[in-house]
Amino acid sequence: MKKVIMLAMALMLVAGTVSAGPVAYIGLYADAGHAVKEFINPGGFNMFTLWTWVLPSDNGAMCAEYQIVPPTTSGLIIQAAEVNPDVTVSMGSAIGAPGASVCFGACQTDWFWTFRVPIYSTDTVPGFFVLAPHVDAGGPQVANCILPDYPIEPATPFTKFGLNQDGVVATGTASWGAVKSLINN
Repeated sequence: MKKVIMLAMALMLVAGTVSAGPVAYIGLYADAGHAVKEFINPGGFNMFTLWTWVLPSDNGAMCAEYQIVPPTTSGLIIQAAEVNPDVTVSMGSAIGAPGASVCFGACQTDWFWTFRVPIYSTDTVPGFFVLAPHVDAGGPQVANCILPDYPIEPATPFTKFGLNQDGVVATGTASWGAVKSLINN
């Protein structure tokens, strides 16, 4: 039975998908398919796009709040962010303090992106873009779709975005830790 569970988990990891569940996730990626979680600058002046993707819990999501803290390198030129065209309210900044607060006009029940930011890199120094709480609102968090008041629920940071190093996927009871506990039992 353990071999069947290990095979099923391996197939899910290879597919790179995460499905909604009791926990909402927010991740940082370099692509529209929310799979690439790093940018390696081979040297010179190169551009990548940093996307913020949200996977709502089973309760859906109307809004998301978070802050992205950039690496402390001087070789980044962060351009104007593009907000998802389905967003009806956007406040704050996509990267840096105080953070971003975005809301949609309809409940989101699958992966959605909030911002994509073109960034030029002239540096080969390693660092991470990381998710942190919004300075004023808290979080990372989402307002779910439960009426009448769309309650706030925490969102788990799913990735760190690696600059000139591998990106990192979160571990713990809601992700890889849960997989390991199934295999080790």
